[in-house]
Amino acid sequence: MKTTYIQFEAPKSDNQTSKESWLKKTFVNILTKIIPKANPDFDNKIDEVKWWLVEFETGVPQRELGLDIEGKMIMKMPYKKNYGFWTDNNLLLDDFKKHLNVKEIDKTNFEAMWSSFQMKQDFDFFKIKMPYSRKADFQLGCCCGSVYIDFNQSSDGLISLSRISFDGYGCCDITGSTNFLNSEVSKKFIEEITKGELDQEKLTPLVKEIIKINQEYIWTDALEEYNLLGE
Repeated sequence: MKTTYIQFEAPKSDNQTSKESWLKKTFVNILTKIIPKANPDFDNKIDEVKWWLVEFETGVPQRELGLDIEGKMIMKMPYKKNYGFWTDNNLLLDDFKKHLNVKEIDKTNFEAMWSSFQMKQDFDFFKIKMPYSRKADFQLGCCCGSVYIDFNQSSDGLISLSRISFDGYGCCDITGSTNFLNSEVSKKFIEEITKGELDQEKLTPLVKEIIKINQEYIWTDALEEYNLLGE
């Protein structure tokens, strides 16, 4: 099985000339059409890609990396729920070579960049107050209102996860089974969640920690879809 790695400049619709082929223009259309469904985490990054690095096995795209104008890696696919731009269509290596100015690159560099990428997830936590029927000491929403999380505080100050609901899945109530954060982490959680303005960077690992210690009681598919599982 032959593996090939190439690099090429991202085709942009505003750079098209009359001499460029229909297929090259089609590449841009393909990207535009598949962003919303196939690559939800990177839909706002496509216009920033200056260079693409793509891996092929026997001529078929397998993995891809997108670099910005400074050479910084801003996306990799397939990755989690992102299927890919070039890997999610019927284009083959010969198509790229025929219609784009490509050059072959070294496998070692591609693999090093692939392994180093970690996507920063912005959950955008916000405080909410749910109806009395969903009573809790602290409540957070995140993921644009698609996830709601309820927490309780014990008499000795320990924080527990009581329920978590996901759009498309429902509400997972774990009140009777929950595991508590330890005293030190509970204090940090209370300190952060009682602030007037939430510090996303400090709050995120605390929320993910309490989900982690209780993930056996929560739907794995839902946690994966909303990126609430640890790496």
